Amino acid sequence: MSSIKEQQRRRLAAIRAIAPLTVKPDDELGMVWWNALSERDRAKWSRLAGNTGRAKDAWEAFKAGDRDGENPLENLPQISRASHYS
Repeated sequence: MSSIKEQQRRRLAAIRAIAPLTVKPDDELGMVWWNALSERDRAKWSRLAGNTGRAKDAWEAFKAGDRDGENPLENLPQISRASHYS
């Protein structure tokens, strides 16, 4: 069984894969992220954001990094856009 961090990395990779290739406003990317989370992960990020009841606050907490000091956005795979414009 893969670790929780590995599962999170895979989920983030899936988010990046389904996001359009054009640059999205941060709030839209946050909605994609929120919708891809499991209920357990939604509860986690809501709690880390102070249980405000706002997905935007959870998104901001996610971007700020988790309690281990790791920045989760650094784990998002990069997509080469060069082949999409040729």
